[in-house]
Amino acid sequence: MPPAASASPPAGPDAAQTAGNGAPAGAGTGAVVLAWQAPTQVKVGEQFSAVLRVNSQQALRGMPLLVAFDPQALQVASVQEGDFFMQGNAQTSFSQRVDPAQGKVFVALVRQNTAGDQAGINGSGALLTLNLKAVKPGNVKLQLLSATPEPAGAAPLRMPLEHALRVLP
Repeated sequence: MPPAASASPPAGPDAAQTAGNGAPAGAGTGAVVLAWQAPTQVKVGEQFSAVLRVNSQQALRGMPLLVAFDPQALQVASVQEGDFFMQGNAQTSFSQRVDPAQGKVFVALVRQNTAGDQAGINGSGALLTLNLKAVKPGNVKLQLLSATPEPAGAAPLRMPLEHALRVLP
């Protein structure tokens, strides 16, 4: 059986658009790399999407996530499951909870058919899409505070994974 997603993935450093040190979380570990794909500038009142992408050489079965945002500057309109764990027509369990007052999004992603060789999936794809609305001008950050690939990889992911965003009036 050929390895999944051997083509150059769109989650590479060029498409990552990360802030902070500029490197996607997990860069250099060779196992699991996460990166934000989102605009760097929006206007107050504008809705936009921020996609958390993964590129994994190891087979993953699930990944709980914790995302933080500035609740004074951004509102979460919706949280959608990405295509990564659905590859191969797999059944998935997706749950999410938004705490608008604290500026937190809790997400649990699990691939259901965990028997035999189909236990996990590797390759690249979207883990989730946050649909956000900018409500106050300023410089804000979207932060992935926690991501725990299951099963655990050899090297822990560097957190937080930040994406800087400028909200214009």
